[in-house]
Amino acid sequence: MEEVVAYKVRVDKDPKDVEALAAMGNVNLSLGRFDHAKEWYERALKVDPNRTDTRMDLALSLRYLKKPDEAIAELKRVLAKDPKNARALYNLGVILFEDKKDKQGAIARWEALMNAHPDYPQTAQLRQVVESIKHPSSLPPASPPPGG
Repeated sequence: MEEVVAYKVRVDKDPKDVEALAAMGNVNLSLGRFDHAKEWYERALKVDPNRTDTRMDLALSLRYLKKPDEAIAELKRVLAKDPKNARALYNLGVILFEDKKDKQGAIARWEALMNAHPDYPQTAQLRQVVESIKHPSSLPPASPPPGG
């Protein structure tokens, strides 16, 4: 809690302290206060719109707020600047698969991720998920591994 107070003091002192703004977003995200996290991330991005990690955290907040289209738009903004961004490709695949029921879109993102980053920690599990989607058996398709 001390850390939160310290970040809040920093923001009160300097409303453009982008590190403190993003940290406040992270604290709220971890507490499940997604609406507050979204506000902090948006404030940070107004100061520095090129903060890739903050933009991806904003996308996560939006997804949890049941706004997958807005989350997708944020991830696509990241990918427009960095087409091989592993975390953005992974999370975009998850949102497409789980929230939008777009299996082919998810597969395309995950295959791009696996091709660009063969050592990505969830590659083996993702490969299984992709195969289960492409070649369904009597078992339901696997879910993507957590993380990203």
